Amino acid sequence: MAYGTNVSTLFRYFPKCRRERRTILHVVFFLALFFLSGFQVQGQSLTAHLTVVSQNDVARVRIEGTFAGGSTTWSFPNSYGRVIGLGARIKNLVLSDEFGAQLATRSVGPGEYKAERPATHFTYEVELRQPFNPADASHVSTLNSEYGYLMLADLLPSLPGKEVHVSVTGPWGWSVRTSFVLDGDGFYDLSDRSTGVFFLARDLREKRQEAGPAELLFVTAGEWPFAPGAVTKIAGKIVADYRRRMGYQPKGRLMLMLAPLPGTVGAERWSAETRGSSIVLLMGRQATAKSLLGQLSVVLSHEAFHLWVPNSLALEGDYDWFFEGFTLYQALRCAVRLGFIDFQEYLDTLARVYVSYRATGELDGVSLLEASRRRWTSGSSLVYDKGMLLAFLYDLQTRKASANRLTIDDVYQDLFRRFPTGSAPVDGNVALISALARQVKNEQFSPDYIQGAVSINLEAVLPDYGFRVINAGNKIHLQVAESLTSSQRAMLTSLGYRK
Repeated sequence: MAYGTNVSTLFRYFPKCRRERRTILHVVFFLALFFLSGFQVQGQSLTAHLTVVSQNDVARVRIEGTFAGGSTTWSFPNSYGRVIGLGARIKNLVLSDEFGAQLATRSVGPGEYKAERPATHFTYEVELRQPFNPADASHVSTLNSEYGYLMLADLLPSLPGKEVHVSVTGPWGWSVRTSFVLDGDGFYDLSDRSTGVFFLARDLREKRQEAGPAELLFVTAGEWPFAPGAVTKIAGKIVADYRRRMGYQPKGRLMLMLAPLPGTVGAERWSAETRGSSIVLLMGRQATAKSLLGQLSVVLSHEAFHLWVPNSLALEGDYDWFFEGFTLYQALRCAVRLGFIDFQEYLDTLARVYVSYRATGELDGVSLLEASRRRWTSGSSLVYDKGMLLAFLYDLQTRKASANRLTIDDVYQDLFRRFPTGSAPVDGNVALISALARQVKNEQFSPDYIQGAVSINLEAVLPDYGFRVINAGNKIHLQVAESLTSSQRAMLTSLGYRK
């Protein structure tokens, strides 16, 4: 996931009626839902139908369905990342037992409810007001008069099991798209509800393209000044590059969903998140086609890599320093390889990140492990800045120690051999520190950069690799040294340097 504003920031978010009548209606509804779902309720942790009942003023989605196991505790997420207060969006919750009898239900906290007996049937509404920060609309469910993103992770209750059997109905005349395949009964089967994203709009437009063994689907809402094929061409190059470098292909359809960021803003303002095999992207569209495509190429270099890390690795825990910080560096390298930026822009970006890192005030007090744990509460950029700089140093050390036979990419290939999605989850921090140590047996690289608060000093380290660090007051410049040894020149050439 990435919160973004510009390129430099990226490279351094029922009517009242008698109870008897309600009981009859519940029985009729749930019997109908059972038969419509093709007798699959028993094999699903949760069966739900989402219906948009209003998309003007205060948008609402009605959700109704069954949970075969039954539960007295019904909990809805109250926060996601920096967005809080999600539990207050839940309205008109009605819980019923297996016979359709409504149960007494009480609220015990924001988004937390208790039923008098195990409830198997439910209906409620979710109020989707526009977030205070428009950029948050890519991270939680949102809906307006033009388009909407429905994300199962914050719409469905937190119940045992991850599997869901779900259908989605938008407003009249709207279209719905998702990376999942619709079955013959009008439902989608998801093995993990947290990956479920549905894109709705009046005028969805789509472009499909093969991406190796996968299919790339690009869907937009609203008018944009570029041809959809221009975006799928960029995205296809990025996906192909990562597939070659990682030696692994994410499963299923890969989907990019693009909608305009609210307000009159240009391409420099954007926000994105990658869930499962879907990339959710909001971007200001007050710009030329060239500017928009240039920004998209940079943003997608980062977000597309999340299809691999963390989404295709069986790692768990708070290892944000790696799947955000190291991903920023990998995206930067991809942008150089594909010609989106040149080698000096690569160095300029690293210099800006180094300036940001030095300004955090946490150089000697917080480890990357601790910074990852409190990423959403501290407001610090340490996870991104130090993580990215550490990836840069690690890549240099790997290339130097192996005479350019190995790079940082080889660590990722090792990870996908050992921990591909579907295998038993392991602690991410333990697995990553071990993988990094296996790759480079070099005294210059120390786990203390991650586990401790050892600071990064580019002025002291980079000259050995053929770089100059120029401190010009509030700015720092990175340049290639005027005089290079043959090994330094070979390493810089492997990074994309051309004199």
